[in-house]
Amino acid sequence: MTKPHAVIVVENLPVPRDHRVWLIATTLKSNGYEVTVVSPSDDRASAGVYRHDGVIMIRHKLYQAKSWLGYAREYAEALLKERAILKKVYAKKPFQTIHVCDPPDLLYLLAKPYKKKGAKLIFDHHDLSPELILAKRNAASYEELGFFFKILYKLLLHFERKSVQSADLVLATNASYQSIEFSRDGLARDKSFVVRSGLRRGELIQNREAADSKDLKLVYIGVMARQDGVDILLKALALLKEKQTNVSLKLLGDGPEFENLKALSKKLGIEKETEFLGFVQKTRAKEILLKSDIGVTPDPKTPMNDNSTMLKTIDYMAAGLPQVMFDLKEHRATCKDAALYVEPSKPEALAEGILKLYNDQALRESLSQKSLARSQELAWEGDGEPRLLEAYSKA
Repeated sequence: MTKPHAVIVVENLPVPRDHRVWLIATTLKSNGYEVTVVSPSDDRASAGVYRHDGVIMIRHKLYQAKSWLGYAREYAEALLKERAILKKVYAKKPFQTIHVCDPPDLLYLLAKPYKKKGAKLIFDHHDLSPELILAKRNAASYEELGFFFKILYKLLLHFERKSVQSADLVLATNASYQSIEFSRDGLARDKSFVVRSGLRRGELIQNREAADSKDLKLVYIGVMARQDGVDILLKALALLKEKQTNVSLKLLGDGPEFENLKALSKKLGIEKETEFLGFVQKTRAKEILLKSDIGVTPDPKTPMNDNSTMLKTIDYMAAGLPQVMFDLKEHRATCKDAALYVEPSKPEALAEGILKLYNDQALRESLSQKSLARSQELAWEGDGEPRLLEAYSKA
């Protein structure tokens, strides 16, 4: 019997570095699918055709926009390249499922000719693109945007709705996204599945040594863009330094604000206390997390962040790392009682929360144990994988 063929298209990150996409691809492969993933390349993932863990990866070069208008060129070039790749893939081995992942909410356009041939479209809703505009413009609502960005916001709403309504099935990363798909995009309830991202059980640890409280070792892991609040974390660190706290911070990851944040640390007088490590491999990241005292999740309260699940929170819990975060809706849905929540989105509140954990070893140990337990509940095999396979069985 011929194996069903699923092709996944992602434009935000290369595979296998896109954690969620790679989870989905390898899960489908191990459950009887042939899987092809189309993604961009970058300086750490070369363009070309590769096979890894049985999954075929086709990476194409991607123009990187440096302005809002530049995104028009980036998306147009990407769509043309992805369209050509899909045509070659289909000619070699027709696919029955085309699984597209935003951002941008334009990839549903690629599926049109293949839906006419009987392929099913699955829309994997990773980001709230309209809310991302609000976050980047420091706006709490549509009314606070300037004229150009109001038009852009409306356009992104249109493309989100088209992506959702064109799909045979929609995968939401959490219940908040699903609720938006129902209320804003008019999605039928029988077409929606919540498939949370998680870590495989083999990536979780079973125990963690008690942290040494002599010197406070903070860690941040994740993207460094304007909406991620790393600047708030640096300001909180400066406040801790003023209190003569022996503190250091390792920052793992990169992004468009990387160099600006390094400059900010110097301006704040904390360059000796901060170490910007950039992107590091999983094994090295795990080592750093296990040697840290507190993980920090500084995402400020915005319409996007309030509704989004942050992968860093899962990474911290998987390492049994107590963490401090602003009190956001999806932070609580993800971590429950395995984190210390503070008032959004003030550096002073973040610093006070960190200091509270620093001075309370019993609380740190309690949060560490709760983190390990919660990470087991969120493990991919128990939470994400069954829902993914159920969705695919109904596509």
